[in-house]
Amino acid sequence: MRRTKIILSAACISLAVSAAGFVWAQPKPAWREPEPLVAATIPTSRSEPPKRDEWSDAKPLEVKKRTTKARGCTAVKLREYVKVRCPYMTAGVRQFVGDTKDVELFVTPRPADGNIFQPPHGGEIVFPLRKGSSLFFQFFEIVEGYDGFGITEGVLVDVTWPDTREAPSVVLR
Repeated sequence: MRRTKIILSAACISLAVSAAGFVWAQPKPAWREPEPLVAATIPTSRSEPPKRDEWSDAKPLEVKKRTTKARGCTAVKLREYVKVRCPYMTAGVRQFVGDTKDVELFVTPRPADGNIFQPPHGGEIVFPLRKGSSLFFQFFEIVEGYDGFGITEGVLVDVTWPDTREAPSVVLR
């Protein structure tokens, strides 16, 4: 009886080691160094907002992230458009300041089974970088509290490009 347990344990360890080897053998996506916003080339002519499938060609963009929560978000740039994505359980996204032309707000839909706690989670903001403009957005998150679940303020996205500056500023807080 004891011998059987030892053999079974060795078989389990062998299986675990081979499974771990399989995970390490998976190809990793190519890392692309984020482009600093101050060094980014931003077209001054207006173009059509990118379609969803065009974003696969977008370059990672380095923006200022002032809070721990904001560090989980990512930014990419395609032409003069920026997409900010935050992976949290997003209830909604709101724009408070700026022109709504060419701005898109997106919340990842609930899974078909209706369980909001199952991934995927997140929300996205797509906006153009235009000289002389200011934009201000906020993500709202679903959170658990003492009395159940509710909605709270999430990451803020502050975009400014005064006429007096050479480059825009995008700050996540």
